[in-house]
Amino acid sequence: RSVHQAQKLNTIGQLAGGFAHDFNNILASIMGFAELAQKRESQSDRAKLNRYLSEILNSGERGAALVRQLLVYSRSSPTEAQRIDLATTVRESLSLLTGSLPATVQIKADITASTVWIQSDPEYVQQLLVNLSLNAAEANNNRSNITITLATEQVDELTCTSCLQRFSGHYAALKVEDDGPGISGNASDLFTPFHTSKDVGQGAGLGLSVVHGVTHDHGGHIHVTNRAMGGARFSLYLPLDDSPEMARVSDHRRILIIEDDPSVAEYLELLLEDADFDTTVTRLATQGLELFVAHPDQYDLVITDHLMPHTTGIELAKDLQAVRPDVPIIMVTGNADIPDHELAESGVRGIFQKPLNSDHLLAKIQALLVRA
Repeated sequence: RSVHQAQKLNTIGQLAGGFAHDFNNILASIMGFAELAQKRESQSDRAKLNRYLSEILNSGERGAALVRQLLVYSRSSPTEAQRIDLATTVRESLSLLTGSLPATVQIKADITASTVWIQSDPEYVQQLLVNLSLNAAEANNNRSNITITLATEQVDELTCTSCLQRFSGHYAALKVEDDGPGISGNASDLFTPFHTSKDVGQGAGLGLSVVHGVTHDHGGHIHVTNRAMGGARFSLYLPLDDSPEMARVSDHRRILIIEDDPSVAEYLELLLEDADFDTTVTRLATQGLELFVAHPDQYDLVITDHLMPHTTGIELAKDLQAVRPDVPIIMVTGNADIPDHELAESGVRGIFQKPLNSDHLLAKIQALLVRA
């Protein structure tokens, strides 16, 4: 059964990865240039221009969300997390949940902690909550009472229901409970892709497999139990982030950009120049390496694509590190399944999925330059 599950995950990954790379490059240029254009002063009809550009951005974001969901199913897409307050994100997600569920479903939130810091993406947290809440609602024919709780919790030798590994530590505990019939049979089967107890056409059976993928990509675990008073409890345990806030970088810095897609390269150049960075751009990995070797102390940070002609971002990063081990390197990718050990050995300190979130990218650059 485990081999069969792995085969299904691999098939989904192949289907998603087949178009994700090129599609994300297209979205990156659409969203990037629209965002830059919005920040420019227009000679005429600024309001109409902003309306058109907003529509471009919204369409691009919907396409990007579709790609991310497809890639999450197979857990093949590395993502760049940020430090977020999970308590605030959960509170802000309640309106989204209310709009996603039938009016016959009642949601109650119990968030005891004022702040709970984790490394994540607010969109992924919303995805977890929506999938778990939809599952809870459907368990009782869309007449459920759902309770969402959030607290910090010390875990001692608990077994993950989806990966069956034992885990311990101090976690953010996000729990979704319902008053349905509860779980019968093997609870781990719930996280198998396409496993569903619904009638044909009523569900694809992917919701909880997405919960599994996102939770474990965050280094977390899941524990499923039946409640004593009836219903089921899905508990997500996500690692806490106790790192301090980083200071801002105020001085001028030079960044080397190595990106073979011309539209994405130009977007990165304009974005960073608007943020008051000096940039050098090349579309060839060999040329970028030559520039760096000739003047290794001239560049404070390198941004490189991953999939390029004749080489990869991992290989290029190793070459750059061989010349100057302390140089911060950020890698951007349309779609790449990179083993963790290869990423660690390369010296890459940040990886971003295209289309890029400019605020997240600039924040990461600032943080790396502060450390440097």
